[in-house]
Amino acid sequence: MYRRARFIWTPDQKIDEEEVFRVLVRDGPKDRRDGLNRWVFFRREIDLGAAPTAATMRITADSRYQLFINGERIGRGPVRSPSHLRRFDTYDTATKLKPGKNVFAVLVHVYGADTAWYEIGPRYPRSIFGDGGLWVEADIKTDGQTQTLLSDPQWRCHKSDAWRQDTPTAGWGQGLIEDVDGNRLPDGWTQSGFDDSNWAEAREMVWQGIEYECAMGWGPHEAFPTIAPNDLPQLVESEIYAVTIRGQYTVTPDPGKDVSQRLYEEAFAPAPAGMIENAEALLGADGITTIRTDNRDICILIDFGPIHTGYPFIEIDAEGGEVIELAASEKIEGDFTDTPVDLLRIERPTHLDCAQIFRYRARPGVQRFEKFDWTGLRYLQLMVRDAPNCLKIRRVGSVLSAYPVGTRGEFACSDPFLDHLWQVGRYTAQQCTSDAWCDGPGREKRQWIGDGLVHYLIDAAAFGPGTEAVDRQFLRAGADAQRPDGLIQMFAPGDHHGDGVAIADFPLHWITACEHYLMHTGDLDFIASIYPAVQKVLQWYEPHLDADGLIVNPPLWRFIEWAALDKTGVSAAMNGLYLIALKAARNIAAELRFGHASDLYERKIEQVTAALQTRLWDSQRGLYADAADPATGTLSKRFSQQTNALMILAGVVPQDQSAALLSTITKHENTRVSPMPPLVRGDNDFDEAKHLVRANTYFAHFLYDALMKDGMASDALDFMRTNLGPMLAAGAQTLWESYDPTASLCHAFSASPVYHLSAGILGVRPTAPGFKRFSVTPQTGGLNWANGAYPTPHGEIEVAWQIKDAEMHVSVTAPTGLNGDLLAPPGWGFTQGGGAFEAATNAVLQQKD
Repeated sequence: MYRRARFIWTPDQKIDEEEVFRVLVRDGPKDRRDGLNRWVFFRREIDLGAAPTAATMRITADSRYQLFINGERIGRGPVRSPSHLRRFDTYDTATKLKPGKNVFAVLVHVYGADTAWYEIGPRYPRSIFGDGGLWVEADIKTDGQTQTLLSDPQWRCHKSDAWRQDTPTAGWGQGLIEDVDGNRLPDGWTQSGFDDSNWAEAREMVWQGIEYECAMGWGPHEAFPTIAPNDLPQLVESEIYAVTIRGQYTVTPDPGKDVSQRLYEEAFAPAPAGMIENAEALLGADGITTIRTDNRDICILIDFGPIHTGYPFIEIDAEGGEVIELAASEKIEGDFTDTPVDLLRIERPTHLDCAQIFRYRARPGVQRFEKFDWTGLRYLQLMVRDAPNCLKIRRVGSVLSAYPVGTRGEFACSDPFLDHLWQVGRYTAQQCTSDAWCDGPGREKRQWIGDGLVHYLIDAAAFGPGTEAVDRQFLRAGADAQRPDGLIQMFAPGDHHGDGVAIADFPLHWITACEHYLMHTGDLDFIASIYPAVQKVLQWYEPHLDADGLIVNPPLWRFIEWAALDKTGVSAAMNGLYLIALKAARNIAAELRFGHASDLYERKIEQVTAALQTRLWDSQRGLYADAADPATGTLSKRFSQQTNALMILAGVVPQDQSAALLSTITKHENTRVSPMPPLVRGDNDFDEAKHLVRANTYFAHFLYDALMKDGMASDALDFMRTNLGPMLAAGAQTLWESYDPTASLCHAFSASPVYHLSAGILGVRPTAPGFKRFSVTPQTGGLNWANGAYPTPHGEIEVAWQIKDAEMHVSVTAPTGLNGDLLAPPGWGFTQGGGAFEAATNAVLQQKD
């Protein structure tokens, strides 16, 4: 896009004029790195003759920024994006400006390396300019005049040494732990009147290049040449406070340990009277909490209730020199167990548990410090050190950050457990929705491509158009993260290292998600824009197909899910996902009127279906085996719910065999959870000679889907109750990544019952793009009644049914312009109504003899 402003940065970061055309062509651009964990303050003052009638500000930065106007924080950003692109945010700032002096202030944090959500810029032009940068364009209208504010040398900048630069990372793919000296922070820098005369003049990140190179079309050069607007809504923020104090301790200090270890490993003891006063004020009540330390430090553990996504903060009145450490976590020792724990505390038992910590050394007076990056948390562990003369704590809390999803989907039924499960699932999905679909807000914050399929369907049923922007972002991120060979990275964007580890099956889920998005939204133009990526994904598998069109031992990680399926040779699960993706690609091609592509995929579908029916069916077990030897055809001795559910969904199982197959794989005594350390404990008595691998929380989605589509809703509900019931009974307020609390405790894909209760029990599914036509096939599943609303781009489809005197009475109301088909579930027939309808219908059904 055309832009008036250029990126600016500190003048001491060299522009490398040795990176000329012939060097770049001969040697390639350098992988220039200017340092990890850097922090830079920017500010600019302007005068306005009158209050503005309109003001718009566009801003982005590398890596992250916080924007302040006249001392008030206006926003944070930018949203995550691929390496080659930076997205800018747009703010309406008219109400934040006033006549006279106005201060624009920006804090920019440079990670200096890829994280789970950030990709450092491409080597060119980074080899010339390095990383880091701020870009601003603002237009301010007053009295018919427009004043323009651009990122230019009139901005002043200051490289901060308040943050310790060499801190350890918080965990796999996370940013570096913040260790901050408040005495080195510029007090009042966001306000008018601050003296920035000793700050440096910012430098534009532009190099005109060499004259003859410009003549040949090479140059001038600018940092971050490609920017685009962020089309996500601004996240909604509000301060929240803990609901319970879970522990008050003295701590034996161990200064030999670094910040990433110390507060997890030091010895605790109950705090005596007098060292902590008015601790209850930490729960948001009026008053001040006072803390005094001696040769021991003080720790207070507070509990916020349900896990949420937020920025932990603390406000204090200090003498100066006191040290505050604040650690956030989803869990503490003793959660979800009957084993008593004497001294509750946050632990970090494995490498998967992130050290979500900041350390702050106080300056004299009243001050506030807040974690720069958000995290998922339930607990905060507050450590106070070096406070012999009384530290006054005014507030400890979290700035809750939430995507404005809306609440258009609804579900209720005669089973209180399922009602609760639906609500907990919706809340879980919301906590995992920010500027992307995160697997979980606490451990990684990654946008995993395979998880996204399930996350999309949950969002569609719970929020509908309320999350369409972030849904579209996910699909676009997948296309942006396509490697030259066609495979999509396993998460995007983030620290996938370009040609590092990737998951061979995840791109197939992405293709299926494309079709679901099209059917739910009708957004044909967007799907057309990414359809070439769909085709290129499918081409990646071509070199790994055998003569029957089946995938054989594809390279990289054959994940499927955290379960010990047999994934070798001809994997039935891998090929089932491939077949489902082929059908999605065919259906999309038909909607786009790409006849040749549709015909091509139809031929492949027929070939793969026939091969799976012939080569993976075990007539003795009456099931599809997990795998077959590509050389001998010998079937694996391992069987799973995952494989057989996929065979149902892919249309491999003949209609007359599906009920018997599903009945076999859903008998609880026939299945076991296979151990998969470190995330899944599993059942110790798993025996592949008599047991099937049970679907874990991720692939339970596919099992639910197969059961619902085959009219076996009662079995799907039983699986939910059996496997998720103990989780909720243990007190879970968000759904876990595994059936045991051994991994992430807020994980979106585990919330798949939200979709299946709405699409299965209410029975609402789109049958034409954008719900222009839809079907309603309600299933009782042993319930007495159910009602709810399924969101569409045109409004909500409302469904209510109840059982009266052995009859099912159904009513459906739909937005104007949509055409529906009310269908009878298996085993039921209409005695009144049914079939095609517009706007609304009522019907009565009876069970068939």
